[in-house]
Amino acid sequence: MTNGSNAVALITMLTSLSACTSQKLFSNEIYLFNNCGQTLQVVVAHDSNIDLPERTLTVLPGGRELIGLYRASQKEDVIGQIQDAYELRISGRNGASLQVNARTLKTHLQHVEKIEKGVARQWVIENPLFCPGKGTSVP
Repeated sequence: MTNGSNAVALITMLTSLSACTSQKLFSNEIYLFNNCGQTLQVVVAHDSNIDLPERTLTVLPGGRELIGLYRASQKEDVIGQIQDAYELRISGRNGASLQVNARTLKTHLQHVEKIEKGVARQWVIENPLFCPGKGTSVP
């Protein structure tokens, strides 16, 4: 290889790297805040576009846990990223439980304020209707 072809190869490689690094990744994050007055057991599945496995989480009173994580190359709205197979099961110490599907979550998120922190956008669910035993179902 000549010096000229080495330079062309180097410039091509640097241009490709520059193009890749200039594309910003955004993070759409959904959190459940526990204002239920009891420890919650939460099982969440199909809650990400980065292939997270089904997870079981313990959420202490006053705590919050991530129940949805979606990466995007542009500022996509999180509602459009939630998979139809999304599942959220919330159980309390009192034996009550509730299930939230994708449609219910999407509907609820329309009324949750988005918090922007750099490349992260967060939605925090604080509605007591997400507490087992506080109602018959989540709207």
